Amino acid sequence: MKKKHIVLIYFLIGLGSIGLSSHLAVRNIIPLQKSSSKITARYVKDYWRTAPYALFDSAQLTEQEAFQRYHAPAFRGKVVSVQNISLTTEGGTYGKYMALAAIKAEKVFAGEIKEGDLVQVLVPFPIVRNDLEGDTSIISQIRTGTEGIWIPYQITDEFQMQVNGEKLYLSDLAEYEFTGRYGIFLESDGKVLFQQGAYALHPDCTLDEAETYVVQCLRKYAE
Repeated sequence: MKKKHIVLIYFLIGLGSIGLSSHLAVRNIIPLQKSSSKITARYVKDYWRTAPYALFDSAQLTEQEAFQRYHAPAFRGKVVSVQNISLTTEGGTYGKYMALAAIKAEKVFAGEIKEGDLVQVLVPFPIVRNDLEGDTSIISQIRTGTEGIWIPYQITDEFQMQVNGEKLYLSDLAEYEFTGRYGIFLESDGKVLFQQGAYALHPDCTLDEAETYVVQCLRKYAE
């Protein structure tokens, strides 16, 4: 094979690699409808944090307060995917990291979703593999395949945040969100994790027992 042909082949391979990289970069971008055009949201493969994150909802709620604040939608289902996302701006010195969880609803106890729906929920921090010692956030244990009972909070246009001074509407990312503490009963390593300070459940309860408890409390407090 002539030398110029070999050079041409490598040139075409290089163009193909560039085209593939550009395609993957565009595919990872999350379109934003209402937020500042200077913000770019994209899926990221991984995120290794070096410091604990703060929970959005740090208030201590009673059982009644928890179910009055978090009551619909309420459903049982399995996590189909968890993907970290980055939020950056043009010329920004740093970005923000969050996560999006897709959960398939298997049983619906309250709200307008239906069985079989894939519910997109925003997690206000990234889900990481190197969990730090002392990190007891329940939602940080969510993984693909996790089963649980979920009562996320509905996002409205009032839910906004600043990314390097630019306005982001959280509704551009998902319809619902988890705040980190409440509305979560997830099964991890054979144990149900939940906010024990608010929910009157035995620490060694099963997910079926948690389901019965949630349904009873929804009837008691939320209707």
